Amino acid sequence: MPLLQGPRFGFSGLFSVMLIILLVVMLIGIVAAMLFGTVKIPEKSAYFSPAAEDIHIDGKEVIRIEHRGGDVLSLNISRGTETSYSIAVFVQIPSSMAEVRVAPSTRSMFYRQGDAIYVYHTIAGYFLSDTDAAIHPDRDVFPETTALQAHIVIVDRVANVSIARLGPF
Repeated sequence: MPLLQGPRFGFSGLFSVMLIILLVVMLIGIVAAMLFGTVKIPEKSAYFSPAAEDIHIDGKEVIRIEHRGGDVLSLNISRGTETSYSIAVFVQIPSSMAEVRVAPSTRSMFYRQGDAIYVYHTIAGYFLSDTDAAIHPDRDVFPETTALQAHIVIVDRVANVSIARLGPF
C-alpha cells in the first residue's frame, strides 16, 4: 500500500506551486512599480555632524554651529549640486518655527567640514552668516537672540527630512 493515497493526494504539491506563482507575481508587481515610478525610491539625505554653542559678541547671544564632518552642504535655495546638499535652517520655539535667512554678508554658500555658521536675530527676523565679523551687535542683534527652549532645526530641502536638531538654547 503506497503512502500517498486518498482524497488529499497531491494537495501539498499544488499548494506549493500556487505559492511560488503568487510570490513571482508579487515580485514582478513590486519591480514594475519601482520602474514605472509608482513607488518613489527616497533620495539619500545629507549627513553631517554638527556642534552648536552659545557665544556672546559684545554681550549679545549668537548661536555658532560648527560642521564637524560629513557631506558638503549648500546654503543656497536651489537644489544644490552633485557634490552638495541644499539645506534650510529653522529656529523652533514652543509656539512657532521661523526660517533662518542667509545674510547678505555671507561669503560662501557652501558649508564644509571645519566651517562655522552663526545664527542671530534682528528686527527683520533670524539670519545666518559664515563670519562673526559680519554681525554687528550694536545694531543687528536683539538683546535676546532666542526664546527660552529654542532649537535649531536643519532640513535637507531635496529629501525634505530633518538632518539635525540642536539645542535647547
